[in-house]
Amino acid sequence: MTDQWSRLMPLLEAAVREGDVPPDLKLHTHCSGTDCIAIALAAGASLARRSGLPHFAPKHLLSCENEPFKQAYLARNFPDVLLSPDVSLLAETPTGARFSTVFRGEAIVPPCDLLVGGSSCKDFSNLKMKYHVGGIEDEGTSGTTFRGIVENMFKDGANGPKLVLLENVESAPWHKMEEYINGRVLLATINDKLRGSGKCSTSGDADEEDEDARGGAKKGAKAEELTFKLDGSGAFLSVDSSPAHVGVREGVRLLGVADDIDAKVRPFGKQVLKALGKRCTLSQLAKAAGLDMSGKKLTGKRLAEVKASGRHQVDQYYENTSVLVFEMPCEYRTQRVKVDTKEFGLPQTRSRYYMFAWRVDAFPGVPHRDIGEGWVRLVEGLKAPLLYPVSDFLLSDDHDIARRYRDMLQGRPGEQFAMHKGKGDFYSDTTLKQVKGEERGVKSYQPSFDLEVNLGFKQGAGIPKFARPFTHWGPNGVLALRSPYEWTEYIRCLGRRAVDLIDACSVKVAEAHVDALHQMVIWDISQNIHLVASLNRPGTSCCITPGGKNYLSSLGRPMFGYEKLLLQGIPPDKLLLGRETEVQLSDLAGNAMSMPVVSAAVLAALCVGAFCRKLQALEIEPTADDALARVLAAASATAAAGGSGAHSGAQNGAPNGAGKAKKANKSNQADGAAASNAKSSAAAVAAQKAPMKPLLAPAPTASDRNLLEVLRELCADTALLDRVVASSILCACETSGRISADSILQCSECMCSVCCGCTIRFEASSHALCPACPAQRPRLPFECERELRARLPAALRLSLGDLAGELDADVAACLADGLEFRLARLVRARGAWQLWYCAYSEGAGSSLADLRINLGSISTRRGACALLYSLDKARRKVRGKAEPIARLVLYEGAVAGAWERRADAAELRLHLAGSEPTISWRAALELTKLQHERWPGRLEVRASGAVPSGPSGAGRQDGARQDGARQDGARQGGVRQGGARQDGASPTTAARLVEGTYERQGCKGSCARDALYRRVEPAPTASHPLTWLIYLPEPNHNGPCHPAISLSPSYGEGASHALLDLPPDWLPDHALGTALGPEGAEVGAAVKRRKTGGGSGESGGAESGGGACDVDAFVRVWTATTLSFTVPSETTTVKDGHEATVVCTVVAAHRAAEQLMRHRAQDTRGALTVEWRCLEHAEPPPRSLQGEFTIPSSKDYEPESQSDLLGDARALARMRTIEAGGVCMDEVEFHDETLPHVGFTLEARATYRCPLGGGVLADVMGGGKTVTALALIAAGRQRAAEGLPKGSPHQLKATLVVAPPILLQQWDDERKKFTGDKLRSIVIRSPSALKQVTNPTDGV
Repeated sequence: MTDQWSRLMPLLEAAVREGDVPPDLKLHTHCSGTDCIAIALAAGASLARRSGLPHFAPKHLLSCENEPFKQAYLARNFPDVLLSPDVSLLAETPTGARFSTVFRGEAIVPPCDLLVGGSSCKDFSNLKMKYHVGGIEDEGTSGTTFRGIVENMFKDGANGPKLVLLENVESAPWHKMEEYINGRVLLATINDKLRGSGKCSTSGDADEEDEDARGGAKKGAKAEELTFKLDGSGAFLSVDSSPAHVGVREGVRLLGVADDIDAKVRPFGKQVLKALGKRCTLSQLAKAAGLDMSGKKLTGKRLAEVKASGRHQVDQYYENTSVLVFEMPCEYRTQRVKVDTKEFGLPQTRSRYYMFAWRVDAFPGVPHRDIGEGWVRLVEGLKAPLLYPVSDFLLSDDHDIARRYRDMLQGRPGEQFAMHKGKGDFYSDTTLKQVKGEERGVKSYQPSFDLEVNLGFKQGAGIPKFARPFTHWGPNGVLALRSPYEWTEYIRCLGRRAVDLIDACSVKVAEAHVDALHQMVIWDISQNIHLVASLNRPGTSCCITPGGKNYLSSLGRPMFGYEKLLLQGIPPDKLLLGRETEVQLSDLAGNAMSMPVVSAAVLAALCVGAFCRKLQALEIEPTADDALARVLAAASATAAAGGSGAHSGAQNGAPNGAGKAKKANKSNQADGAAASNAKSSAAAVAAQKAPMKPLLAPAPTASDRNLLEVLRELCADTALLDRVVASSILCACETSGRISADSILQCSECMCSVCCGCTIRFEASSHALCPACPAQRPRLPFECERELRARLPAALRLSLGDLAGELDADVAACLADGLEFRLARLVRARGAWQLWYCAYSEGAGSSLADLRINLGSISTRRGACALLYSLDKARRKVRGKAEPIARLVLYEGAVAGAWERRADAAELRLHLAGSEPTISWRAALELTKLQHERWPGRLEVRASGAVPSGPSGAGRQDGARQDGARQDGARQGGVRQGGARQDGASPTTAARLVEGTYERQGCKGSCARDALYRRVEPAPTASHPLTWLIYLPEPNHNGPCHPAISLSPSYGEGASHALLDLPPDWLPDHALGTALGPEGAEVGAAVKRRKTGGGSGESGGAESGGGACDVDAFVRVWTATTLSFTVPSETTTVKDGHEATVVCTVVAAHRAAEQLMRHRAQDTRGALTVEWRCLEHAEPPPRSLQGEFTIPSSKDYEPESQSDLLGDARALARMRTIEAGGVCMDEVEFHDETLPHVGFTLEARATYRCPLGGGVLADVMGGGKTVTALALIAAGRQRAAEGLPKGSPHQLKATLVVAPPILLQQWDDERKKFTGDKLRSIVIRSPSALKQVTNPTDGV
């Protein structure tokens, strides 16, 4: 978003200078969700001030929202903004008049320059519009909010908002909505019966009663025709009735007809009006006035010419451009554009229309068509590439939000909810409905609509009715998940319809070779299955909708509301969120506009006038590809020179036939300005992207230790490794911080583990589970973290050695000799702990490199594995996964071990022969069309020689280059090619490691595509370790899986243990001689098949037959290097055996005190004190800094010595002392923060002591609460009388008592009983009674 404002800042400066945009732009928002546009404008104004435009200071003045929790959100985040509870009621109040706010106060409606509105999409959705449940005229939320926004535009007449921006879904009646605003109806489309929200016919076999309730019409029903009536003077026609598909309101005056949207209006002559009579239809008017009603669309050459001219139109092009023009309170022009959120840098498929409406006097001197086209070009020019996948927007499972959510699911509320949701059988769900084909009223119990939809989807996809291979759900809560990595407790709490949807969609995407358990696919399971997109674009999410439940297939959990806000581009950390539930946060995100999209639309609206004038002045064709770049260059040059003549050449009607010399001169000037600006911009960019100075460690000394020695000591400590593995994540139920009390079982084949408690809801029959983790598991996982922090160095020093001369320039900018790596985090992972060391630039401004060390289970053994990554791609904003530059692998008890670097690329030709066909993973999912697909049970892998490759890649097979990741991997993570290959890394060595006989294992769900082939011959030895053929997903499951041969059965260790990569389109059935690859297409040239066995069937090989194929594999070559990490002596040399840590207490103390001091800048009555302390991580504190929560009581106070009403008046004494300011109250705020790199916790407590402002009088029924309150009122009356002069109109202070109506008389009786005539009262039972006792002169 910042890039958008930076890019158009020269145009924004010109727009402010030319008067298009007032410096104090006044913003109103109507039903726009989170009001993120106000956040975007504030960020743009901040950037403008830094860019030399200090006068641009937009003001957010008014917002309209009717939901209470959203009103609370707006009040917290925008405290100075007026809030209206109803957009329709606000439309009845003109600017400058008083209106009722959300909090029942009154305020003046402020003026508005920019109105941003988002009418509800509930009734404009595809399903609702299909059955015509709602429309603009229907009393639905969508039509009501839209009409309210339009009325707010028109309520001030010609002084309406200068600029308006509206957003909604694609299926909204946009034609009609535009006609409502601009008052111009295209004659070519006016006779469309089904356009927009027109009377669309409902299903022909639906019940008639249902049809009436929905307001639909029968099939073939004709739409009504637009009719007019003549006014009393006979001079004008006004709309008498309007059909549903035309956006014209009744009573609007018809001004005439125009040739197009920008042409001059031609009124109808008196003879035409006289011939029509008092009432007429549009057909009669067209006949009398000779109007062209043809609706022929442009085709062929003419359509190509119109499109080539750059004219932007979101729907069809018509030959007839005539429009009917109606009189509007304020004259606007409109333009709309279709946008998708993923085209603006956010990984979310959210397709929306934005409509820009501008007042006709908003941009003087610029044709309206140019404004619309220019706005569209600016919006499209602000698109941004999609750099980050959806996984980068997701929280880790150990985040506080995820932990709290899982605690609720695993607790008693979750258990009760799961029991409620699991009752009954979804496939027995029936409703009483009309019998098709029978007379009206003949009904019977039939499958519910949800069940019909699910069964219809399964039937169309070729999935058997009772196929549930991923969840095996059944009636009354039966569940057996296929994967051991899903959130069982969450899936239990889903309805059976949603669980059946997960099963059906998982099977459906398998047809495209997508394993939903290991490749992230996101489904909105709150929708019916026929509305759900089964397969997303890799790395993107489905649309965020209000109330939607976005399910993350590879994680087996929902998407949280916090994550949805992030996917909308809204920074939750900068918002003041209260106690919103997950449903409310999801609603906030779903109703919000995507921030970069609405920011681009608003910014384009502000700059479009200056943009169009620059185009005219420079005589640049709007259709030119570089039009925006040249305009920005000219605007920057003008701003740099301090020129003010940008408007002089931008008058309306600039001659298009200017001489070639003049045009060339202006073009050359623009090109020169562009070149000058490009040079300055390049210099600025070069200055911004200059290599950051890395943060270096102290100079090495003789006493420094090597990291390799430290890791060897850790791997030699068997007891430590036992504790590390025992405290790691060994079951999916432990990913959020807990440790299961049940014993752990581990599969001896795929090495997945699960606790005994979770095996009840896990399909464990395919795994060879046996008891694991003999060590005693700790109560809390942080006990091991504390021990590791005590034994690990806090900082490391990098020595590149011979790697220094082999690095690319981009990588070398991030890595340098002496670079300091600091211990940033200890992450609890599956079977291990991850140690994250990070290197930063000076000032910690940027991360340069990562060193990640896994300690615990490594492959089938235990030990440590370290990987060094360069973050140059992230710094350069280049997409693609990061490959490790160097690695270190140490096993338990191993003495040897050395760092290795990625060497040059090598390819190896393999011969794979399959036999003993078994059922494939897709056939096991019961897909009908793939029921004959077979995979080999045994694979013979033999190397047939290295692939020759020259400098130009001659002789290399095309299939080896199909995957972009393989090409990027050829650079070896930033290590240059061309070095001499060492003997230990030759393709011959790789061939020796992978050759042999592989046997398919039966593990399901734990491996991608259930593909796990273990080498059984030759037997594993020290020089011939065990290898597996598996599928490796992309990092964070963002892309497709590709086959590889690895030293580990876990694909999580593919970066460190994979030996070679097979072609991405290779499938195991190719080794049986199959003819087709993925999705029925021929595989690439890298796979050459030879059928060696007879048989028949769709998969090629018979049950007893076999086949073979040749593939060109990509070998991952590692060679020894002298790279090393040392532990600087300054971090290990300590005084008296203790390390000294200096902490900064200001941050934690400020955060604790900030909440107390907010809005109390003028309150000087109290005193603030702050305490702090530093504790070791997870150390049980000796005394809680928070203290115990206590409620002050009046029991310790002596009774009042003198009282006219009470004998024992302890409560009265307390209350009088409080009112006199004699009782102080302590408000306490607590904050704790984990200090990075050292593992300590800093705790701070802020206490604000001030006079108590009130209290709660609580006692048993009949305890004297009423009489105590009356005594306090009487005492206050006496003090007020003594403190004010006689005759003062406010001599006595009145006390307001608010009580339920049933208790009003009781209060009055008690007053009379105890005070007689000493206290008088006024009882107000209604607003009318309040008006009777209100003085109209002073409002009292």
